[in-house]
Amino acid sequence: MISRHFQKIETHISKRSSINMRHIFSMMEDDSLLIVIAIVSVLNIVLAPLPVNSFILGIPLMILSIAYIFKIDLLSKKYKWMRRPFKCAKMRKYLPHSKPIFAKIDKHVSPRFHFFVKPKFRIFAGLTLFFLALVIFLPIPFANIPGSIGMLLITVGLLQKDGLFVVMGYAVATAHLVGIMILASMVGYGLG
Repeated sequence: MISRHFQKIETHISKRSSINMRHIFSMMEDDSLLIVIAIVSVLNIVLAPLPVNSFILGIPLMILSIAYIFKIDLLSKKYKWMRRPFKCAKMRKYLPHSKPIFAKIDKHVSPRFHFFVKPKFRIFAGLTLFFLALVIFLPIPFANIPGSIGMLLITVGLLQKDGLFVVMGYAVATAHLVGIMILASMVGYGLG
């Protein structure tokens, strides 16, 4: 399913000179917030070596996570940032690196452990996504990749009704939080 949505975006990028968030949301129909969060998470993994990447992708991930928590229909809003164009030529070179990630995910995902994907867990999932987006945004060395992996697991699990992926995403988020706390205590202890 994710591969199919990514294919739509890839087709648009290969045929046009620019794309904006309104284009992406209109291509995705249902669950567009989760699909866009998953795609931005994969881009963050692919673009990880670029230092400014965390800042540039962290803010949209936080906004999208908040929109998911509160069920905000971003397509119906007239935000300027939704119409801001991105040049497709720059994105084309990263598409081949992202496509295999989505293909591998599609092979392993299937509906199971439905308890963890029930609507009553939406706020918890959204808060976890927001926390991970915040960590991605902060200038913490090597913090953006595990955060993106956690976000990707949670969003794919919610999209495909795969509770196992959601639980794995929560586990990554928990391990990431513990790792950051250990790092912060080591830095604090060394400076104190």
